[in-house]
Amino acid sequence: MPIQIEFHHPDRMVVMVAHGTITLQDLAQAFVEFAKSGAFHYRKILDVTRATPGFTKDEMLGFIEHLRRHPREKQGGLVAFVTAPNNGEFARLFVEIAGNDRPAQVFRSIHEARKWLYANSSVTP
Repeated sequence: MPIQIEFHHPDRMVVMVAHGTITLQDLAQAFVEFAKSGAFHYRKILDVTRATPGFTKDEMLGFIEHLRRHPREKQGGLVAFVTAPNNGEFARLFVEIAGNDRPAQVFRSIHEARKWLYANSSVTP
């Protein structure tokens, strides 16, 4: 699977690492894993430094709207994207659109992302 997901339940943290070309089907599959885990409220790190989107901006907007309509028991947790200089466009678009629902930011390193997540969360490492 091009998106690997690790749930760290004691820390209420999810780390996702994407590789290669990511499709909407890949995103939907990751969403299903989240639905099964009950971890929507966890803090999330999405490392997309080695990934490229295989979808358009309009398709991503539709997917985000689909996520907003999905019933959840708890509010979504903080989201930190880790990107490379050449592939941060979709991460920034997600932050711009979904950031109204929850705090989200884009970073260049996983260390910066973790620092921000812990600084903006009531849960400490």
